[in-house]
Amino acid sequence: MIFFQNAPAFSLRNVGALLCALAFVSAIAHGADAGQTDSPETRLATYRAELESFRKTFGGARELPEVRFFLLGMGQRAKFIYRDGKLLNAATGKVVREWPLGTDTIVPPDYEVTLQTAGGAQVVIREDEQAVWIEEGGQRTALEGTRSAVKLPAFVGKKFPRVLRVLHQELLVNVTPAGPVPNFFVYQKPWYRDGAMMALALRETGNLAVIRDWIMGLREVYDRNNKGETEADNLGQALFLISLVGDKTHPLVEKVLAEIPRFEVAGEGGKYIKGRSDFNEHPAYQTKWLKYGLRALGLPDPYTVPRVVDGYSALFWMDYKDTYLSGKDSDDRGAYPYLGWACDHFHGTKKSPIGNRDYPLTWEQKASEANCDGLKVLDPVYVQQKLSAPHTWHAAEVFLYLLKPTAKAAAETSFPLQVSADGRHLVDAAEQPFFYQADTPWMLLLQLTLPEAEEYLADRKAKGFSALQIMMTGFLGMKNREGQLPFEGDNDFSKPNEAFFAHADKVIQKAADM
Repeated sequence: MIFFQNAPAFSLRNVGALLCALAFVSAIAHGADAGQTDSPETRLATYRAELESFRKTFGGARELPEVRFFLLGMGQRAKFIYRDGKLLNAATGKVVREWPLGTDTIVPPDYEVTLQTAGGAQVVIREDEQAVWIEEGGQRTALEGTRSAVKLPAFVGKKFPRVLRVLHQELLVNVTPAGPVPNFFVYQKPWYRDGAMMALALRETGNLAVIRDWIMGLREVYDRNNKGETEADNLGQALFLISLVGDKTHPLVEKVLAEIPRFEVAGEGGKYIKGRSDFNEHPAYQTKWLKYGLRALGLPDPYTVPRVVDGYSALFWMDYKDTYLSGKDSDDRGAYPYLGWACDHFHGTKKSPIGNRDYPLTWEQKASEANCDGLKVLDPVYVQQKLSAPHTWHAAEVFLYLLKPTAKAAAETSFPLQVSADGRHLVDAAEQPFFYQADTPWMLLLQLTLPEAEEYLADRKAKGFSALQIMMTGFLGMKNREGQLPFEGDNDFSKPNEAFFAHADKVIQKAADM
């Protein structure tokens, strides 16, 4: 239900669409699922059964080294490794804590390790939204450097909620003070390509705050991580990243716009860009990213995705699907499995694998710019195989594919809502029950910028809210963050301020897209 203050005499635009858009349905809930009180062994068995079902549904499993470990330190927290009764500083390999191990159980989707010591004592290492904790001898202590907030939805209602939680963890644990990296043991610098995919996932869970400082500090048009090359897809990726937490006044925007002409090509169907990405020309992929970034910042877009065969075209599944020309997709599912998963997402296929271990689920192997020496703190086998695991582009692609609502789910709620025949509850247009769980951000359209509103919407969706109650125009005389009044003149309801309502439209569309 949407409340409007000072409703004008004229009909507000698309009120029905507004009701539908802001009453978005989500089965995602915040916190642990009902099985949290079960024993660690039971919860691990449940996770393994879900993994088996996931692998049968998708592309099976790829064998990873038989090394049991778990990473801790999501977001901007200090990073730790648990392995064989030892807690190690991931940066130095130094043992922080050690216990005489009897048995241990690692439950990845609950971010938890339970140890039974040789002396019969129980120790629990658990990470939650506040910190990484050690529970021992009746005491609960936060590990130094881990008290910072992250948001950890449980994804209740999704088909593979535990797999989603582990993938989400593999993303968050690779956020460092330098920014979001593909794997913090292997890569010291963020990549715009991988970072943009991570950001798409973190936006869904309300975690953009953990990479905000990195984005706001961006000053280089290119990440230059591939042997120093100026890769053309970085242009759009940089713009898109900025749009998530900033606006077109960000210092990098002007630099990006100044670089675009060097890649421009005049084609029969219109202007596009062409350069090198991963040492090859990928004009369709590069132009898609540029258009996506320009649109996200509300900048003019004179470009047209070229109708050419491009092996990377299917890697961009977010929009512009009608421009795709079939050919040989770059759908590697071995060394670079994120490519296969992106292509699967684009085509709606289910051919790509995840790892055969409980953790990690994702990887990259033998990448040209990877420095795998840092992996020896996990096990020398990772160095020998040049295997970066977990890997964030892979994790992001799987996560976003799984999070995408199916056609059936999208059709589950059809608006408008109505009172049920017995008068006891709400139902949708198909007379299916609708659980109305609303938050009340009354001044959403007035007090938040578009990026702030988007982060708020993602957070509320992740926490299971199915509706928002807002005021369209606030109280008489109130302005939005841009200083715009809803009506011109002396609050003349017959003269709506188009700029004010254009911002409202954008926020509503963001809600509708979630």
